[in-house]
Amino acid sequence: MIIRKEELKDKEEIYNLVKEAFKNAEHSDGQNITLLISLETQKALFQNYL
Repeated sequence: MIIRKEELKDKEEIYNLVKEAFKNAEHSDGQNITLLISLETQKALFQNYL
């Protein structure tokens, strides 16, 4: 496994991963990806959130 900082080109894959991870989660309303996008847009996330 290679661990590195995420890059702009990774964005779609990160979103797909989050969406898939919470798709059937009992505590999820399916909007986790919307929250991630919102936090990112507001610069509320650290640069390296993975």
